[in-house]
Amino acid sequence: MWSLDGYEKLKKFGFQIYACIDAYSRCIIWFYIGRSATTSMSILKQFLETVRHLRMRPFFTRSDHGTETPLWAAAQATLAKIGPRKLKFIDSDGIEYYYAQGDRLSSCYIYGPSKRNIRIESWWRQLRQGATDRWIVFFNELAGYAIFKEDNKADQIALYAIYGPLIQDELAQFVTLWNGHRIRNQKNRPHVVSGIPQDLYHSTDAPNWGVPLSDDEEAPDWQLINDMYEPLADLDMESLLPEFTMNWCQERLEEIGFDTRIDLQDNPEKLFVREFLLLRDLIEAYDEAGLQPALDLTPIHRGGTKEYERLLQQNYTTDSNFSGDAIPQDIQEQIQNTEREDLEL
Repeated sequence: MWSLDGYEKLKKFGFQIYACIDAYSRCIIWFYIGRSATTSMSILKQFLETVRHLRMRPFFTRSDHGTETPLWAAAQATLAKIGPRKLKFIDSDGIEYYYAQGDRLSSCYIYGPSKRNIRIESWWRQLRQGATDRWIVFFNELAGYAIFKEDNKADQIALYAIYGPLIQDELAQFVTLWNGHRIRNQKNRPHVVSGIPQDLYHSTDAPNWGVPLSDDEEAPDWQLINDMYEPLADLDMESLLPEFTMNWCQERLEEIGFDTRIDLQDNPEKLFVREFLLLRDLIEAYDEAGLQPALDLTPIHRGGTKEYERLLQQNYTTDSNFSGDAIPQDIQEQIQNTEREDLEL
C-alpha cells in the first residue's frame, strides 16, 4: 500500500511538497518540491511516472480526502479495472487468498482522514524534526518583520532564487538518509517491521504485494498508462522559476558575492538576509524600468478533472489527425465514477 499526502508547513512561502511512502517498508517512493507539486494534475503525473518506472502499480493506495486526489485515484482504479481483476496473495502462514479488484474505487483505494493516514503523517513529523523546522521558523521571522511579503512577486522570486536550491538539496538528502537508515525493533510494537526502508522495499524475503504491468509494452495496461500520461508529459512539477529568471538571479547573486558553498550553520542567525534584500531590490528595479524579458514565477498548473478531460480530448483529437476521436471510454468513465464515489465518501 502506498500512502500519499501533501506537506503544508512551507506552502504559504511558495514551496509545495508532496510525497508517497510504502506502508510496509516505510521507504519514500517519491518526493517532490515545486510550485505545482500538490496540484491534481501534478500528482497524477507523479503517480503515473512512478508506475511506469517501477513497471507495477500498488495493490492499494491511501490518502485523505483532499481536492487533489480524484485524478490519481481514478488512474489507480482504471488500472485495477483493466486487470488482473482477481489477485492472489499469501499470508505469513503460507495460506493463499484471492481478492477481486476493479468493481469499485474502494477495492483498490482507501480513503481516511489525515490522522488515519498514519505512515505518511508519521513521516511528516520526522521531516519537520530533521529538516524543515528551522526553515519554518526562519521564514516566519522574515514574514513577521515584513522582510518577506508572500504577495510580493519580487520577494517571492528572491526567496526562490536564494533559498529554493538549498531547501531542495537539503530535503533530498534527508529523504536519501531516511531510506538508508535502520528502523530498530520496538518491544512495545512487535508488529513493526525492522530494517532499512530501501532494503525492505526491494526485499525478496517478503511477498511482492504490487501488481506488475504486462511484459509487453503494447499490452492494454501499458497503452492505458501512456494515454493517461501523454497530456501531462510537459507539465513541470519541480521548477520554482523560469530559466531566464533563475539565470538572471544567479548572475546578480554572483555579482553581490553570494556563495552557496557557505555552510548555513556558519551564519545561523542571518541566513543570507543581506543577499535576499539586495536581490529583491535589484528585481524591483528591473521591473520598474520595464525591462524585457520580464522576471516572473513558474506558472502553477491549476485545474482538476475538467481541465484534464480537456487535455485528454485535445490529445486524442491531435493524435487522430483531427478526426475528433473520443477519449477512451474506460478513462472517462473512471474519472466520473471517482468523482461520484468521492462525494459518497
